[in-house]
Amino acid sequence: MNIAQCLYRIAALFRSREAPPPRFVIDAMSIRARLAMGCVCLESFSRDQNCQSQKLARLLAGLWEFTSARWLDDWEDRISDLIPDNASEMPALLEGDSLTSPDVQLLFEMLEATFEIGEANLYGAFDTRISRKPTERLLQLYQQTGLPTPDWSVFLESSVLEHHGWGENRPQDFFRRAAVLPSAHKSST
Repeated sequence: MNIAQCLYRIAALFRSREAPPPRFVIDAMSIRARLAMGCVCLESFSRDQNCQSQKLARLLAGLWEFTSARWLDDWEDRISDLIPDNASEMPALLEGDSLTSPDVQLLFEMLEATFEIGEANLYGAFDTRISRKPTERLLQLYQQTGLPTPDWSVFLESSVLEHHGWGENRPQDFFRRAAVLPSAHKSST
């Protein structure tokens, strides 16, 4: 059994506890997997809040492009213009979706953390600590939603050992398998 398989099994144990993964598990995930985790969390929260905004959907689609983009600097150029600079810009992004003020702030901070995961290592050598920090912040924010955690073991399938920490290009559906379906959440509450 290799290291990635070992960590995959360990992550499955943490999944059953509905808690964010410990630091060493995050460190075993590629940067693409960490950003995909942010996208899964953002989609879950948006779905729970019944967000229907097309602008938000386009922004999430843009964030997802990171997992399969060949040129990540081009991705950053495209997506950075879509990310709100502050929470006061969120109503325009949400196009009339009625979220409470604390939920708007939470969504903004989750968007910001997710973007930072992808942007953090773009112009320097890979250092797991650089993208770990916004990943941990994202997970702390997501815990505030009260929603079930995604299946962390899926993200470990995109190992930090691939492509010098970046991970292989993978389609969104590869990572979306980690999402907890709304019906599963509602039946457990």
